[in-house]
Amino acid sequence: MNQNGSFSDWYQKSIDFFKSFYEFIIPFAIFYVFLMVFISYLPYKEVSLFLQIATLPLAFSIAYFANHYLNQRDINIYSNYEFERVDENPDEIKAKILDNSPKFTTFFLIYKKSLWILVAKIFSYFVILFCLMPVFKIFYQILVSYNFDLDAINLAIVNQTIELPDMAVTSIFFAIFAIWLTLPFYFYFEYFLIFDNQGVLKSLKSSYQIGVKNYFKIIGMLFATFLILFVGLLTCGFGLIVALPIVYLIYYFSFIDLKTKSIF
Repeated sequence: MNQNGSFSDWYQKSIDFFKSFYEFIIPFAIFYVFLMVFISYLPYKEVSLFLQIATLPLAFSIAYFANHYLNQRDINIYSNYEFERVDENPDEIKAKILDNSPKFTTFFLIYKKSLWILVAKIFSYFVILFCLMPVFKIFYQILVSYNFDLDAINLAIVNQTIELPDMAVTSIFFAIFAIWLTLPFYFYFEYFLIFDNQGVLKSLKSSYQIGVKNYFKIIGMLFATFLILFVGLLTCGFGLIVALPIVYLIYYFSFIDLKTKSIF
């Protein structure tokens, strides 16, 4: 029996949801994976960068799809028994359910939240860049040592003769550690923005409160989902068609569960 609030519980919920809606999720995952591969191999870097930005919301589509279904399920009028209890025209209620039921196009409704996703991404990139400051310092020291001659630096890299400044390895390790240290405190920022409409500051506060109370749970989940994605990559990338949806669903169910248990 899974313990509620544990990774095993979120994983099981994700597997169950995936099995229930595989006819929607698998086609979207195939579309998403091959779209990302296509964009990454485009010869025109400007076009590739534009498409990468334009497709940023699609990374959140699986969670949006799951939230859409669960919200409709909460109407709680799917059985004949429930239809008898509702003081509305049963035909009208059935029509509402059919209109709001998951469809393949549901994934793309995430674009209605594009602005909030962009805000969340900019914030997360800002935090990451701040954590990478020691690495930028290393790059600057290398540029100075080669008098900002990029050709000389490139030649040194090719010939494997480039020398890293003192403490470079330690600085790189510290930067990576800082990213992992801070990530749980804003990991659910965009979830609150998109699903709870709390606003930027309140979403940051809510995400931070969840991160403080469940820091090690979130860290453990991130490591576990990294392993799931790694296994997906081992199958020449085809395993990502299953691994990616499962990972995004785990993040979503963890958000719902941890939010429910938190007091704001």
